[in-house]
Amino acid sequence: MRSVPRPLAGLPPDGTPPRVVGSNPADGAVGVPAKATILLVFSEPIAVTSVGAATVRLSGPQGSIASQVVPAEGGLLAAVTPTAPLQPGTLYTLHVDGVVDTAGLRAPPVRIRFTTGGATAPPSSHASRIVEGHGTVPPGEDDTRVARDPRTGKPMSPWQSLPPLRAPEGVTAVSGQVLQLNGEPLENVTFEIEGVAARSDATGRFLLTHVQPGHRVLTMEGRTANRPGVTYGVFDVSVDVRPRQTHVLPYTVWMPKLDTVNVVTLSSPTTGRVVIRTPKIPGLEIHLEQGTMLEDRHGRPVTQVGITPIPPDRPPFPLPEPFAMYFTIQPGGISLTRGARAVYPNTGNAAEGKSWDFWSYEPEGGVGWYRYGKGRVRAGRKHIDPDPDARIYKITVHGCCPLDDDPEPSVGPAPGSPNGADPVNLSSGLFVLEKTDLVVPDVIPIVIRRTYRPEDPTSRGFGVGTNHPYGMTLKKVGSSATGWQEANLILPDGGRVRYQMIQSGPLWPTDWRWEHRDTPTAFLKSQLRVVQGDHFHLTLRDGTTYVFEEHSGRLLEQRDRYGNRLVVTRRLSTGAESVTGDLIVRVTSPHGRWVDFVYGPGDRIRQLVDQLGRAVTYDYDGSGRLVKVTNPAGAVTEYTYDAAGRMATITDARGTVMLTNEYYTTGPDTGRVKKQTFAGGVLNYQFAYTNDAQGRIVRRT
Repeated sequence: MRSVPRPLAGLPPDGTPPRVVGSNPADGAVGVPAKATILLVFSEPIAVTSVGAATVRLSGPQGSIASQVVPAEGGLLAAVTPTAPLQPGTLYTLHVDGVVDTAGLRAPPVRIRFTTGGATAPPSSHASRIVEGHGTVPPGEDDTRVARDPRTGKPMSPWQSLPPLRAPEGVTAVSGQVLQLNGEPLENVTFEIEGVAARSDATGRFLLTHVQPGHRVLTMEGRTANRPGVTYGVFDVSVDVRPRQTHVLPYTVWMPKLDTVNVVTLSSPTTGRVVIRTPKIPGLEIHLEQGTMLEDRHGRPVTQVGITPIPPDRPPFPLPEPFAMYFTIQPGGISLTRGARAVYPNTGNAAEGKSWDFWSYEPEGGVGWYRYGKGRVRAGRKHIDPDPDARIYKITVHGCCPLDDDPEPSVGPAPGSPNGADPVNLSSGLFVLEKTDLVVPDVIPIVIRRTYRPEDPTSRGFGVGTNHPYGMTLKKVGSSATGWQEANLILPDGGRVRYQMIQSGPLWPTDWRWEHRDTPTAFLKSQLRVVQGDHFHLTLRDGTTYVFEEHSGRLLEQRDRYGNRLVVTRRLSTGAESVTGDLIVRVTSPHGRWVDFVYGPGDRIRQLVDQLGRAVTYDYDGSGRLVKVTNPAGAVTEYTYDAAGRMATITDARGTVMLTNEYYTTGPDTGRVKKQTFAGGVLNYQFAYTNDAQGRIVRRT
């Protein structure tokens, strides 16, 4: 049995001494082959001249073991190979002491103990306890142990720091890395494109050379990495291969272990209606009609299938949206003569009638992820039933996610357009109220500014129609299969900043660029691009960069040209922290100052609290509209609304009605401000609009 390297510590920041962060075999491993080569992984490149018999030494019961020590990967790896086979059932220790990096910083000493295989090997808690069919989790593979990036919340592993394998210049190749769900490498996974195959090495990396360029299907055959009690699946993914260079997969391949205990046996064709379930995902059901033929990728009948859940944050390849649930049915690539119907559990307790998107994946032709149908939460709120036409004809990987709960308003102010009175946006006729509730100073300050506008029925951070700067979103226009042709930045007031595609290339999406050219605002000539593995970056001309989550389009960071970062921490409405979450729980400034967001019913912000203890409290009516704001000094501002839900009055802390709005209620001007009256009635404004044939304002008085 060959053990997989186990990370010993997290990666250090720049300028700190190097450390051993992984080894193969891992510390405490048993059953190590007598002819094993021991691999060491360092946190940063070490000076190759410092690696040798004096600094890396293997010892056993009889003393030092003669070994050849060879650095590799520019100092990130070191291989230790004993000159003679090790004794069976024997405890050995690898001593690492005296290794330095290229700056001369010395790594802390490390000792790694392991026991070779053999009849005399002592029992150990690290030995595999897997018995096929009993569902025991093998030690070291508990996926809850995976570390998290404190910035993005994404799973991370020290092994991801290794540079990708690359083919010689001019060779067309595909490279990547496969990890187990606990972040450890998975050796011997076979990667294949049209007959060209290679296996992952002990670090999980692989390199396919001399493949054909263009749209190709990469088969990830996990079964070649199987071992007693542990089975992996088969996944196909679409890749765009550039000619005469190495295409590095811009993501980690996370390989899940299959559930082989709860496999379902059936006939092909089915002799009656079949419902496939798994205790791993209570409530999930795959319905097959009578007479359904199941055939594998080679056209052979399939009579056994099993469902395995996959953590949405560790998929074999990236997801198109933040899935609430994600699973694979294996063996992968099964074709169905009659479409199957998937019924999902309503684990998030979504409201009855709530619509959900159902997703599947097609690797052929570069299609990728696609919505194969929709479903709705049924009465009782326990299940999400598919619509009649939502059927699966090819079994691969599948998932579901709720339809966009954060749609942009149907109309919004034109960015950069002027306002009149207090204030009415003259391009749209909308009353747009902005109030700053809390400011935390820093090189990038935290500014909580409420923005209200009518004609927006969606409940946002501060209730119906009321948003804030960290609630702005990026909405893509088009398909991920063909490339986003446009993208819209939706501002807190509902205004759209349009980005048009200005550059495309063979590799989607990292070769593509979008630019804003339409409005006289700070966004003019700003560009949008995808940074490999790090979401969408929107960069202004002054160097300010906004980072948006790649699927949901929600804001994650604001950076300045000097690298200072303001971070937005999010969670799902179910409570789990996630970069794709719709609820902001904290905004942190570059120097660690913060504002916490506390939520009440309907996921509306109930209170803001900063690190000084200052608090702003918000109250809402039964329809989810903001009716009262209490500032840190205890002063109260109140709001009322008309029968159509538009803000009618604003009353200050002294009880004075500061503003009264009246709106047009019929015709193309519906929802636009008609009249504004200020405190005491001594001043008022009246508005009239002239529209074109499309109802757009061409003149206002």
